[in-house]
Amino acid sequence: MPSVLEDIFLVPFRDNFVLHAPLHGVTGFVNPTVAAELRAGLASGDLTGLSPQARPLGESLRRANPIRPGERTGPFSPAYVSLLPTNDCNMRCLYCAPGAGSLDCSYMSPEVCEAALRFQAAVVRRDERKHLMVYYFGGEPFVAWKLVQFADVLGRELAAELGVPFRSACTTNAFMSETHARWVAQHLSFALVSMDGPADMHDFYRPTRSGKGTHEVVARNVRIFRDKGLPFALRCSVDEHTVKRLPEVVEYFCREFQPTKINLEPLIEHGRCLETGLRSPAPAEFVSGVVAAGRVARLWGVELKLTTAQTERLAQSNCMVAEDNFVVAPDGLVSACYGANHRGSLQAPDYAIGEVDVAEKAVRIDPAKLARVRSYGVANIPRCRRCFAKWHCSGGCRLFHTPPSCNAPPNQLCRVTQTLTLWRILMQLRLFEEADRVRLNGDLHESS
Repeated sequence: MPSVLEDIFLVPFRDNFVLHAPLHGVTGFVNPTVAAELRAGLASGDLTGLSPQARPLGESLRRANPIRPGERTGPFSPAYVSLLPTNDCNMRCLYCAPGAGSLDCSYMSPEVCEAALRFQAAVVRRDERKHLMVYYFGGEPFVAWKLVQFADVLGRELAAELGVPFRSACTTNAFMSETHARWVAQHLSFALVSMDGPADMHDFYRPTRSGKGTHEVVARNVRIFRDKGLPFALRCSVDEHTVKRLPEVVEYFCREFQPTKINLEPLIEHGRCLETGLRSPAPAEFVSGVVAAGRVARLWGVELKLTTAQTERLAQSNCMVAEDNFVVAPDGLVSACYGANHRGSLQAPDYAIGEVDVAEKAVRIDPAKLARVRSYGVANIPRCRRCFAKWHCSGGCRLFHTPPSCNAPPNQLCRVTQTLTLWRILMQLRLFEEADRVRLNGDLHESS
């Protein structure tokens, strides 16, 4: 096992350094003199005899009991089941990565749903988990309304038998009737809503199948979620044009909807955007746009969230792909990745871990395939080994950021992630003036 000293970093920032030791729970902002002392002490393995300025950090590092996120072993033990009720969608977003509604449009049967929920209930019983949880994804999950109703009723029955709470959450476009929105607000525990800003932006990027705008309906339903007390976050996909308006987007979200969080994610040039010609934002512009939007969000007391810069977490994989992710596709494929959303998916050979046996009403997990996806953790990715953001980013998406076992040099998305991770750290240290000065420059992936 590598030394935990490999997970202590001194990250340069202008004329100073950020000491970041995520496994030790130690982070600080230090001047060059203190940084040099700590660097020498870490190199020699002796953190005693430090100056009064460096001693508190040195002692914190010595006292800490660092715990590296472990690789999964033993029986398959998912924290929750992710159901894809359908791969169909009632929108035709210009950048949809899986091309929802255009390619596979299958719907899940009640038999597949029941087998998946009963399997998860058995995991809850065996591992003494504190709740039974389902996450609805898609496609647009609520297009398969009857299946979601079936899952909700059965899930609550199974949870009651176990004597634990039933929880459900979703990723949704919120383009649904007012009646359905009220049901979602009353029955779910959390919703991540895709929304791309004010009406002119949202209607351009996220039209219906017939090309009509969806903003009015989505905005109404988000307000229903808010007024009914459903915790929700808003997710904006950012392309080369949106990036110039990020402060305006965040101001609009905060003023109109008061979300718990706002997700800003750079567009991935995959799927439908290859047909529509949309392009990812320039890395430097995305960083500057997020930092500027962060100033606005701070005034409103709303947190900006970035999938790859999650300093609040330590994990082996970004979306739990290596941590017993349990994704059930409409056709009964069981995978560790949302991208493997049907048996014919290009991602299925690398991420499928089993299937639902409808005849036997059982879930079959392949031990060899499970072991393979468990090996996809960031600890086994050479590219990430010396990156100070690795336990937060966890290598990012295995499909579009860092493939398993990637040995290539850090790419532009890595540098964006490193820079915005540094920004998040400075924000958490409440060094707001310094955080507002963060820009994309230099190479941060090596410790100093």
